[in-house]
Amino acid sequence: MLASTSLSLFLWPEAVQYEFYLKNICSTHALYDNITPYEAFWNCKPNVSNVEKFGAKVWVLIQNKHINKLQPKAKQYIFVGLEEYSHAYQYYNWETRQILISWNITFEKPQIRTDKSFQFNQAPPPDVPLLPLLEEEKEYISHLNKLQADPEMLPTPSIPQVPFSMPTTPPSPLTPLLLTYQSTP
Repeated sequence: MLASTSLSLFLWPEAVQYEFYLKNICSTHALYDNITPYEAFWNCKPNVSNVEKFGAKVWVLIQNKHINKLQPKAKQYIFVGLEEYSHAYQYYNWETRQILISWNITFEKPQIRTDKSFQFNQAPPPDVPLLPLLEEEKEYISHLNKLQADPEMLPTPSIPQVPFSMPTTPPSPLTPLLLTYQSTP
C-alpha cells in the first residue's frame, strides 16, 4: 500500500492497521459459509461504507471561527486509515508529518480522462511536495543500496513446493484470493 501511493516508510503502522481492518471485514474460506471474521465474532455483518483507498486525497474541514468568507474552508491531506474506537478518519499532514483525526472529511473522487492525448509513458506530476528525508530513512536507503551492490549478502530463501488449487467461483472485489492447499501423501 505504501509503494502504490509513494508515501514515506514511517507510515507503515497505519498501513498495517488498515490492512488488518480490511482483512477482518472480508470473507474467508477458513470459516463456515464464507463469513467474515468480524461477522463470526460479533454476529452481525460489517459496515463497509467507510472503506476507502489507502493514500487517497481527502479534503478536511478547517474548524476555525476566524476564517472569512473568501478563505478556503477545507485543506487537502492524505487518507491513512480509520480511528480504532470511533467512526473518525485518520489523515496525514505532510507539512508537519503528523497523523491527525477528523470526522469532517470529503474524499476526492478520481476523475476519468476522456481525452486521447494522455500517454502512459508520461510521468505524472507530483501530488505531494517532497520533504527532506529523516535520518532513519537515509540509513534504510543506504542499507538497501549496499544489499543491491553485493547480492551475496542476501539470504537465499528456500520455498517448499506445495500443490494448490484455485477456487472455482470468482471472488467478489472485497474478497481476498485464497489458495486451498492439498496435503501430499
